Amino acid sequence: MSCQIRTKEKSGILYIYLEGELIINHIISVYEQIYPRILESDKVVIDLAQVTDFDTSGLQLLLCCKKEIKARKGRLLLRKHSYPVLQVIDLFGMLGVLEDKITLSPAERSQYQFRYGTKKVPPFLQL
Repeated sequence: MSCQIRTKEKSGILYIYLEGELIINHIISVYEQIYPRILESDKVVIDLAQVTDFDTSGLQLLLCCKKEIKARKGRLLLRKHSYPVLQVIDLFGMLGVLEDKITLSPAERSQYQFRYGTKKVPPFLQL
């Protein structure tokens, strides 16, 4: 299964909905589809609720997009993180680096460590 991408604009905000696998096998295609749109927008929301598989290439893509928008003084918000996305964020301690609010129930929270990356982010990791 590849990654399906839907976009819409509303009130000056670009919404990107990703569905499927955000993994190395499909990352170039995803990059080629969303990065030009991100270059045109200063306010972007990426919905990750329907991401079924996620690896470090997906994480790198999200970091790249965040860094690009932040360099232009814009804002990129990641929302509705799926379980596979949260697993990778947790594994690499990237919660603090991504700077996105994640809402979990107590039962869901017990599945993750979130020990790393919740404190102040070292300068070399700041986007």
